[in-house]
Amino acid sequence: MFCRAPLALALLLALAACETAPPGPPPPAGAIKVLAANPLTGSLSFMGPALEHAMQLAAAEINDQGGLLGRPLYLLKADSHSEAEAGLREVRFYYERNLDAVGILGDASDNVSKRLLSELARNNLVYGQRIPVISPAASSREFVGLLDAQYNLFYRTVCSSHLEGRILADKALSLGFRVGAAVGLRDINTPAIFREFQQRFQAAGVGYSVSENYYETNAVTEVSATIERAFAELRQLSGREPDFLLLLASGSDGKVALTEWARKHAETPLLLTDALMSNYFLASLDPTTIGQLEARPVNGVFPGGSGGGRGGLVFAERFCRAYPRDCRCDRPADNCRDGTGLEPGIFTANAFDATYAFALALAQVLRTRPDGLDKQGSGWNVDRVTEALLDVTNKNGANDLTILPGEWAKALEAVEAQRGLNYEGASSLALELDLNGDPINCSFSFWSVENAQVVFKNSDGQKESVAISL
Repeated sequence: MFCRAPLALALLLALAACETAPPGPPPPAGAIKVLAANPLTGSLSFMGPALEHAMQLAAAEINDQGGLLGRPLYLLKADSHSEAEAGLREVRFYYERNLDAVGILGDASDNVSKRLLSELARNNLVYGQRIPVISPAASSREFVGLLDAQYNLFYRTVCSSHLEGRILADKALSLGFRVGAAVGLRDINTPAIFREFQQRFQAAGVGYSVSENYYETNAVTEVSATIERAFAELRQLSGREPDFLLLLASGSDGKVALTEWARKHAETPLLLTDALMSNYFLASLDPTTIGQLEARPVNGVFPGGSGGGRGGLVFAERFCRAYPRDCRCDRPADNCRDGTGLEPGIFTANAFDATYAFALALAQVLRTRPDGLDKQGSGWNVDRVTEALLDVTNKNGANDLTILPGEWAKALEAVEAQRGLNYEGASSLALELDLNGDPINCSFSFWSVENAQVVFKNSDGQKESVAISL
C-alpha cells in the first residue's frame, strides 16, 4: 500500500505523492465515517480479518435498521500491519487526506495502540481536535493508568490481560499444584500477567511458589536455555520437578518453547494464555509437539469470548452463520460440519461491541445536535461523544432500555424518544465501562488442544467460563 520515502523527514510528503486511494467504494452521501484499523497482515494477521468481519457485521446491522438516524455508518478499512510505525502511517494516510473519521476502532496490537495514543497525545491528527479510540483487543495492563493519563480518550471492550494470571492461578490451585515455573518473553504484557499469577498463587500459603524466568529474544538457544534454567532452579530449591509450566509466549518464541517442552518436559502440565490460541499456530508445530499437546493436560485461558449472556448467544449465532471460517469448533472438528457447535474467534465479540456501542453514542449525539459530528464545522465536540459512550454502556436508571445485538431499530426508537439506553453487549454479561474506559465485567473461557485444533474446554473435558466484576 505504501511506497518507500527516501528520507524520514519527507515521510508525509512521500506518502501524499505515492500512496493509493483508500480501498473499497467511496462513502455514500451523508455517511458518518469511522476508521476501522485491524492487523490484516503481519504477525497478528491470524485474528485481524475476523475482527474486521465482526465490525462489518455490526455496521451492516446498523445500516439495515435505520443507520445513524438515517445517515449511513461507513467503516474506513485500514491495515495496521501488526507493527507500530506502519500502523501509525496507515492512520495518517486517512487523516492527512481529510477523510473526516469521527473515531478509530482498533487496534488489536498493544504496541500499535500504544504508538497511536502517544502520537495523538503529542499531535492531534484531525483538524486540531481530539478523537476517541476504541480497541477490542489491546489488553495490556499498561493502558489502565499510564496511557489514560497521556490520552484520556482511549476506551476498550476487552479486559486487561493481567487478569489471565489470576484465572490461571485459581486453575493451578484447583488442580492441586504447589510448585511451578513461569517462562516467557519480557514484553508489554508478560510481567503483569506473571505478577498477578504469582501474587494469587503464593497467597495460598507456605509451600506454594512459582519461579520467574524471562528471555529477551525469540532466539532458539535463548528460549531453550531459559526453560532449562527454570527447571534446574526449581529442582535445586524444592528437590522436585515442577507441577506445571506457565508459558507466557506467542508466535515464533512460543513455537520454540513448546517444541522444547515436548522434547524434554512433556510430563509437566501446561498453563497457557490466549497468545497461543490459534489453529494457524498449531498447524505450524511438528507432529511430535502436537501429539504431546493432545496427550497431556493443557489448560489455556482467554479473555473476550462471547460472554454467555443473551447478547453473546445472539452474536455467536449471527457471526458464525455469516463467517463460519472465523469461528472455532467447541468439539472435534468433524462434528461441527452441520454448522452447530461453533464459537466465535478471539476478540470478535469485543470488536462487534466496540462498533455497536460507539455507533449508539454517535446516534445520541446526532439526536441532540444534527451537526454534532461535523468535524469541519462548529458542531464537533468530542466530550459529547465520550459522554454518550459511557452513557450507553452503563445502566443509569431503572427506565433505561436494555439493547442486545440485533436490536438496533429498537435502540433508534429509544434514542428518538430520549430514553436512556444500556447496551448489554456480546462480549460480557453486561458491557459497562468505568471512567477510565475499561470494562467492569470480564469473562474468560478455557481452551485446550484436540485433533490438532483449539477446543473450548479444559483438561477435564468440560466447557468452562469464569466471570469477574471489578
